[in-house]
Amino acid sequence: MINHVIALDMRKRPGTVPQRVTVRRGEIQTQKITASLTVDGATYTPTCQLARLCVLHADGTWARSTATVGNGTVSVTLPPQAVNGAGKCRLAYFEFCSGDSASETTEDFALVILGSVDGSGGQSEDYDNELDALKREWASLNAAVTSATKRAESAASSAEGNADAANKAASAATAAAKQANAAASATKPYYMQAAEPARDKRVDGMLWLKTNESTHKIASFNRWDAGLPGTALWPGATTFPSDSTYPDEKGAWTAFGI
Repeated sequence: MINHVIALDMRKRPGTVPQRVTVRRGEIQTQKITASLTVDGATYTPTCQLARLCVLHADGTWARSTATVGNGTVSVTLPPQAVNGAGKCRLAYFEFCSGDSASETTEDFALVILGSVDGSGGQSEDYDNELDALKREWASLNAAVTSATKRAESAASSAEGNADAANKAASAATAAAKQANAAASATKPYYMQAAEPARDKRVDGMLWLKTNESTHKIASFNRWDAGLPGTALWPGATTFPSDSTYPDEKGAWTAFGI
């Protein structure tokens, strides 16, 4: 494991010469970047403990990789997608965030990816390991629903022609259906489209990836929070229905930027 040690200041100053990290395309899980964090030269520990490395490749694609926060440091082992490019990256910096969308970032550093003789890696693509984890969770929940449904169908089929077996199979089918319903209730709807999902399709915690169809990019990540007031109104001395104000259900989108 090659550890590239750099120092990054949280106070961004225009004109500062960025520190340089050089790797070669195809060097997978062997390149680690460890940055000591400072503010005006003094050691700094971020207030937000969720960290990631943000890289904008020379070809315009981006990669976001989960990093680890230490005592005044942040480190990341570069995954394949982070080094699947060539040339000097347009941007490279660490971002720290929390659940309430608060965030802070380091100054930029120069990440240079040298070419390799073997070009089998193909063109680099946009990558976000947090989104990949969400997709894997979604696939796992869908698999649980499918498995429970098949067990219910199998139990019902074997019960034909035998009243006693039918009663036992019915019990097994009921248990399997409950399991399927439990798995289904844990599954949150997922929409990847430009238009806002219809009101009757929204459930608390669902995800809407708003797309930009002209650029084929994700414009924003949006979570539906049913507990937020949104545009809902309650009768009072200063709130009443009119041509421009009217009652509505609670709920609003919480947007997360890239």
